[in-house]
Amino acid sequence: VEGCGSGWKGGSGKMNVRVCAHVFALLWCGVICAGSSASSHKYGHGQRVPLYGVRVGPLENPFEKYDYFSLPFCLPPDIAPSSLEEIIPNSGGRSNNAGDGEFASPSLMDLMLGITRRDLGLQVRFRIDAPRTEMCAVDVSVAPVRDAFEHALRNRFWLELSIDELPIYALIGQQQRSSDEWLLMTHMKMKAQYNGPYVVGFAVEMTDGVLLRDVSAVEFSYEVEWQPSSVDFTERFEVYLDLPFFENRLHLMALANAFAVGLLMVGVVAALMLRALRRDQDAYGAALEEDEFGDSVSESDDPRYGEKRSRAAAMGTVAAAAMDAGQLYGWRSLHGDVFREPAFFGVLSSFIGTGMALLFTVVFVLTGSLAGSLYASPQAFTTCSTLALTFSGVVSGYYSAGIYRRGGGSHWHRTLVFSTALLPCVLLVLLLAVPKMWLRVLGCNNALWTPSRGGAALIAGAVVFVWTPLHLFGAMIARHFRGTGANPCATNALPRPIEQLGEYRSPTSRWWSSPAVLIPLGGVLPFGVVFVEVYYVVASFWNYKFYFVFDLMLAVLLMLVVVTSCSS
Repeated sequence: VEGCGSGWKGGSGKMNVRVCAHVFALLWCGVICAGSSASSHKYGHGQRVPLYGVRVGPLENPFEKYDYFSLPFCLPPDIAPSSLEEIIPNSGGRSNNAGDGEFASPSLMDLMLGITRRDLGLQVRFRIDAPRTEMCAVDVSVAPVRDAFEHALRNRFWLELSIDELPIYALIGQQQRSSDEWLLMTHMKMKAQYNGPYVVGFAVEMTDGVLLRDVSAVEFSYEVEWQPSSVDFTERFEVYLDLPFFENRLHLMALANAFAVGLLMVGVVAALMLRALRRDQDAYGAALEEDEFGDSVSESDDPRYGEKRSRAAAMGTVAAAAMDAGQLYGWRSLHGDVFREPAFFGVLSSFIGTGMALLFTVVFVLTGSLAGSLYASPQAFTTCSTLALTFSGVVSGYYSAGIYRRGGGSHWHRTLVFSTALLPCVLLVLLLAVPKMWLRVLGCNNALWTPSRGGAALIAGAVVFVWTPLHLFGAMIARHFRGTGANPCATNALPRPIEQLGEYRSPTSRWWSSPAVLIPLGGVLPFGVVFVEVYYVVASFWNYKFYFVFDLMLAVLLMLVVVTSCSS
């Protein structure tokens, strides 16, 4: 990062490094605080371990998730069944029927996704087995209750529980082998594992299925069995990792192939650039030597002169005509436009600053995932990502304002407002508005996706009181200390009409060098490097797997930056 590596003018390089060190230290403190601490997970013999109900949803659509008590699991007796609000599409709002248990302290992920963790009130005691115990009886003769369960069974709903920050997943029904009817599972057979004072494993098996049409009431029950285990507390999450899916030879060979393509592209681009530079240099050098010495130097006196003349002649009559007219040819004809202020310079600098902020966030989260097991806690991973993205406002403001100042921009207020609001608005549209509209089109009006009131207030507070001040702070630093910079060559006041060069237009201009071809090609080549890892990321999401190979993702990210630089 340029801001953390180069000193500011006026001997303030130490101050620059000190500020960056404070920012990184603060972010790493957030990562440490977001991580799981073993000291907070100790239980004494017979101490109650809360079991929380989290969400339910169809197995085929990970986006469609509802509150756990949207289904009438063990409804409190003071709630009339006729007042239920089913989760059936176009049937009204989501039911807020909670059990008698308490609420779990919401994490940042819970607030942002509107998740509520409610204690089911089950007597799960540490290292004490619980026999078969009835939880409650639900009257399924009432139409809303029966319709809710039948809709969940037809769509293969699964339920998500949580105990000691360990996620638990299970299907609520099972299809009969002899018919197309579905059985509602009514018994939870829980198997817990412990190592010392820690819970290191927990699984739920749903049994005792019943046909809804054959019964008028459904009795839900549970039992708990504790078993000792040699699994360490820090390794208890590895049971959720699908090692054969991610760490296999096909994955590594595909990545090696992508890296080979990336390195080949880097080599080709470097060879083309060196060839063009050498050709132009020889041509201009031969022309200058001919003007200086005339006929006094011949090919017999200096063989290199004849070689240069032959290369210059190979460039064609257009290059020779351009040289005779005293005009620059080839890449040199653009030297005065490279550092000139382009059109919509404020928008360009804002996008560059936002891109640097996203790059900083991704690199920081990936390196933090390598240093610690953030994959073991989705809450910690979300907290780390949100914290890094919020504090990246300094990076966004520094680079957007620094580039704008370096280019000599004059509309500071308008550019600063646009660059400040760009990233929050884009994230708001991509992460909230688009999924919500898609779920509404599918008829899932009550799915959990939008943040709760507390989450919305937290997001708004982070944008207003953290992101915006840090962005302004970074912009002030860049404006007052980064300097305007010294361009290596003079800039043209007016853009050069490249497409109207007339007889001096480059003879190498072909259809494949047009913007209509280069722009899509510039996106296809970097995607060819990362598409393998993108497949595993998407597959892990749709198949309910935990992605944990962040070292490979970091390597792919670095190759993506290199290939994008070469293709642009």
